[in-house]
Amino acid sequence: MPLRTVHGRSVPAPERDENQDAFVVAPTRSGGIMLIVCDGMGGMGRGAEASRLATRELELGLGEGGDHDTIAEALVTTDRTLRRKLVDPGPGRPGCTAVVSLIHDDHCYVGWAGDARCVHIRGGEVLGHTTDHKLIEELVASGALSREDAASGRMGHVVTRCLGGRRSGEPGHAPETLASAWRLEPGDALVLCSDGLSDVLDDEAIARTVHNRSANDAVEELVAAATARGTQDDCTVVVYRHPVTPALAALPREGSTPRPDPLLDLDRTEENTWPGATGRRRRTPPGPDDPKADKKDEDGAIDMNMLYISGAFVCLVVAVLLTAAIMGGWL
Repeated sequence: MPLRTVHGRSVPAPERDENQDAFVVAPTRSGGIMLIVCDGMGGMGRGAEASRLATRELELGLGEGGDHDTIAEALVTTDRTLRRKLVDPGPGRPGCTAVVSLIHDDHCYVGWAGDARCVHIRGGEVLGHTTDHKLIEELVASGALSREDAASGRMGHVVTRCLGGRRSGEPGHAPETLASAWRLEPGDALVLCSDGLSDVLDDEAIARTVHNRSANDAVEELVAAATARGTQDDCTVVVYRHPVTPALAALPREGSTPRPDPLLDLDRTEENTWPGATGRRRRTPPGPDDPKADKKDEDGAIDMNMLYISGAFVCLVVAVLLTAAIMGGWL
């Protein structure tokens, strides 16, 4: 089967000790992949706590895989959890933006709240992208503001939707999901990122950077480009390549020893190797009750295979004996 690779990295903003972004890359129990990027809202207080709690809750909600409805439900549930556990007790009004992608076979389902972004790329061209939930985007869409004026405005970081940020009794912000799934073809790439990248690099520049690069190299180039362009925010980037071509799969990875996995290569996802960042990878997603549930299922499958083989052998022996008995009677 073709190899799929995914790589993620998160770096704190210049001259900032704490990284308020967080991301998760993990397989689902249905054989798919989940990609999650959350960006803590520093101005609301305790942004790092919000993004870390959000990634944990979303990972739990998406563990079985699913579609747009699954993502929407997970985002709404996570929003309520952040409000109950962080905002209601105080201090501050912690919240975060989030973007989530569930990949199953050749379909990609996406949901988001805020300005964390997902971009679908094919052959160096942008096929689709999420629309930021920002005040400026709404003003441009309504015709009250031109795109040129928006680029020079001072409201560029004002988001209109997020997870958390409000008390339990206040109205919530509905997350958004794509109207239909993106269909993935060999060589396609998905880029999930926080605004530390998208504020300084537009979708077209992101697509050109990812083109003809492995997931690992694309992430490193995008983070370097954001730094070179003077990003002032934490920068998180996750790149998924569907599926990787043999030429790209053979490219050397600095600091890693490739171990091809026929389904998913998560070993090339960085894990806590940068100051203040939170990124997690899992080869086996946690079960709802037993973290070793998948191992038990695997062992069970092996036992059943042995049972099938033994049964087939017994049936063969019986058939041979019956045939011999019949032939003996005829003789």
